[in-house]
This record gives sequence, C-alpha cells and structure tokens, in this order.
Amino acid sequence: MEQNYITFLEKCRHLEPPIDIESMVHNMWIQTYYDAFRSFNGFTLLDNTGICIMINDTLSKQKQRFTLAHELKHCLENEMAFHGKNKGSQERIEQEANWFAGKLLVPDIALEYFYYNKTSNIAELADVFWVTEQTIEIRLKEIWIL
Repeated sequence: MEQNYITFLEKCRHLEPPIDIESMVHNMWIQTYYDAFRSFNGFTLLDNTGICIMINDTLSKQKQRFTLAHELKHCLENEMAFHGKNKGSQERIEQEANWFAGKLLVPDIALEYFYYNKTSNIAELADVFWVTEQTIEIRLKEIWIL
C-alpha cells in the first residue's frame, strides 16, 4: 500500500526554508486553532465540518510548527483516532509523525546544502529552518552527517 505522506514529502522536498507549514495546511482546507492545553502539544479532530488541528499556543513557535507538521501527517494518513489501537501501534504512529514533521520542515536536500555551503552551526541551521536545535540534530543524524 502506498503511503500518502511519502508521496507528499517527495512533492515538497525542493521547497525553500523555512517551509510555510501554516499556509500549506490552510491550502489543504484544514482548519487550525491555537489555545493553551495542559497535556497536549496538539491533536487533530475530524467531524462533519471537516478536519481541525488544535495546537498548544504555549509552545515556542518552532515547536508549534513541528506539532502542526506532525498533526498534518495524521491527517494525510487518516490517523485521527487511536481508539482500539494497541500501545505499540500508537507509538509507531507517533514516531512516524515525528519523522514526517522533521523531514517536511527540514528537507534532506536543503539541509545538506545549508550545512555544507552556508553554516554547520546547529543554532544557525535551526534559525534557517525555523525549528528547534533538537530537530536539526535529529535530522543531521538521519542523513548521516552527525
């Protein structure tokens, strides 16, 4: 079975950083709301009016962007509810959503270009891609630079 999110990433891999995740989600007719949530970074709802992504507005802007991309993966794969899924299955889905978010916001091609041609400083790369330093470190490890 073809995974929708892999196809989606292929289409987005040449976008210039920072990726405008907010416009991307908006253009897909997905509503976004920002509010303070005690125990969630974000979550996705599906009802008769459509899809809505809720983001915790107490997070840094970089973490809000990552959470929005993470939730987008759930939308692309119709993973809005975990009811009936076992814990291992749920953890795998969340890990894939984190991987997707990192890859969408920090595409391989762009990361390699900036790392080798502009700066190898993790804080500066985080500013270029408008993500956390942790996201940059993980992405550098994923493409075998760190």
